[in-house]
Amino acid sequence: MHNIDWDVYLPIMANDSTIFPLTVSQGNFEIPYMRWLLAGIRIQASLVASRNIQRQMLEFAARNHVKPILNMYPMTVDGITDAMQTLRDGNMRYRGVVVPEDLLVSAH
Repeated sequence: MHNIDWDVYLPIMANDSTIFPLTVSQGNFEIPYMRWLLAGIRIQASLVASRNIQRQMLEFAARNHVKPILNMYPMTVDGITDAMQTLRDGNMRYRGVVVPEDLLVSAH
């Protein structure tokens, strides 16, 4: 798993909240033990969240105006090559999306 700067995330998490890792990678999942223990934060491991959890996450995102962070690449040979190289290098963050060039321009 990529190194995560928990100092950014833990202070904004509510007590008794749950972390659902949504990606799978090799390596260890490391988190500052005492900070999440004292806050009662849980880590729920699952490759696919249940329908109810997915619904709750979507409702939370809509209610709190959470927007996805995307790495957008043009749907061209160069764009796809760039996206795949970014993925191979382990530098893809959040979601990589290949889109038609006309949508890429209108998204910015």
